[in-house]
Amino acid sequence: MKLSMETMYFPEAKFHHKKEMMADWRKTSDNASNFSAISAVACFVIAIALWILKDNFYYSIDSITNTATIIDYDDSGLNVLGNVIIQREIVYNNKIYQITSIGDNAFDCCHNIQSITIPRYITKIGKRAFYACSNLHNIIYNSSELVSLGESALDETLWLENQPDGCVYFGNCLYKYKGEMPENTSIEVIDGTMSICCFAFQQ
Repeated sequence: MKLSMETMYFPEAKFHHKKEMMADWRKTSDNASNFSAISAVACFVIAIALWILKDNFYYSIDSITNTATIIDYDDSGLNVLGNVIIQREIVYNNKIYQITSIGDNAFDCCHNIQSITIPRYITKIGKRAFYACSNLHNIIYNSSELVSLGESALDETLWLENQPDGCVYFGNCLYKYKGEMPENTSIEVIDGTMSICCFAFQQ
């Protein structure tokens, strides 16, 4: 039996890190007997995650809420610095899933990305989501719906490097205080701020 790389079921607890998951996924694709064993186990596990590979994006989809989370991105196909556009939704088995979040470490160390467009329907961005995307200088995201931004999500990027010292905002989240904070500094958070990132004021 030929195993498709586009979609596969896994018990949620099987993997402790997405990179481990992807390595196991690829090994499994070359071994049909492994697929049968994992499928048998998955049938008896209540919490099943559906992982999808589509256009270099890896997604976890929730068939109850009809939403999708980006959990990884393969930038190896970008031979030169390129632009990445996150779509508003994906279609799987004739069903539409709205992309609402970017998971932890989803784009970390993707050095070939220089610009990314994020749809306004994204409401959560995980820890280290764009960490060490060293050439990422342009992020297009115009929304007031972002309610959660993980720590270090934008660290080690040109985007952050180009921000002025002081409070750095991304969407309606206060990401961090950049630069050295003078003694007795008073900070007034702007109206409409939905969240303050962990360690935002750590010096």
